[in-house]
Amino acid sequence: MEEGSLRCDANVSVRRRGAAEFGTKVEVKNLNSFRYLAKALEYEIERHIGIIESGGRISQETRLWNQAASRTDSMRSKEKAHDYRYFPEPDLLPSTSARPGATKFSSRSPELPNAKRNRFRHFLRHHAL
Repeated sequence: MEEGSLRCDANVSVRRRGAAEFGTKVEVKNLNSFRYLAKALEYEIERHIGIIESGGRISQETRLWNQAASRTDSMRSKEKAHDYRYFPEPDLLPSTSARPGATKFSSRSPELPNAKRNRFRHFLRHHAL
């Protein structure tokens, strides 16, 4: 956003009111503006509702927003696709937190928000004002 550009993905699923299980997730990729994000989400929600109400079934897939046609188009199916499996990144070296120097680094880093929040809560519980 610092460059004036945006690129995001959105996941959409719907379910009938009162249903316990979530619906099938569909991913909309490479949205490059908040307006396109809103249009893609509105379109996908309506598309899902239409399919479900007509007795159809949502396919788990990745879709792209087609601004010229004001619709999403299928990019690839996710059912049994390799994208959802774990593949190690070949360019990254393995790391462990037990390496020498790791504690030295963490002792110099600032306190993380959750740790600070927990510390404050603990203090307030034991030192009621």
